[in-house]
Amino acid sequence: LCCEGMETASHIFFECSFARKIWFSVLELFCVQYLFQDIFSFFHYPLQQGFGTQVQLLWWGMIGVGFYSIWHARNTVRFHVEVVSINYVVRSIKCQHLEIDSFNFGCMKNSVEELCILHSIGVCGRPTKAPKIIEVLWCSPSQSWIKVNTDGAARSSPRVAAFGGIF
Repeated sequence: LCCEGMETASHIFFECSFARKIWFSVLELFCVQYLFQDIFSFFHYPLQQGFGTQVQLLWWGMIGVGFYSIWHARNTVRFHVEVVSINYVVRSIKCQHLEIDSFNFGCMKNSVEELCILHSIGVCGRPTKAPKIIEVLWCSPSQSWIKVNTDGAARSSPRVAAFGGIF
């Protein structure tokens, strides 16, 4: 595609300037501004970020469609001697994203970040259902007792955590 370097799988899909421009354009939809160093990091990214299943499935679909589209462009150039534009390939990937989402699998995590990603791709978010609400009543302790109420929260352990209590 770029006519530079030996045509290996690594070069065709990651090192080729044509492929890099496609990945940058598509990753920008997911608010990612860099390319991944290896295929494992590429596939593992949505899990590391803690995305909901809707964004995860769109991410993995994007990877599959991206590989297919780059390979198809390579074969078109090589065997049909036609020019393929980067914009055409990126538009094709975006259209196929809409098809992937039409299967209605997965839910988004109800976050602004995921909503922005889904709007960037052009799909509607499917929010998670509200949790079941259970009424809880507080009872004052017996006269000789001291009651301690505590609560805590953690996000992506071992990162940010907090706790608190009241007597």
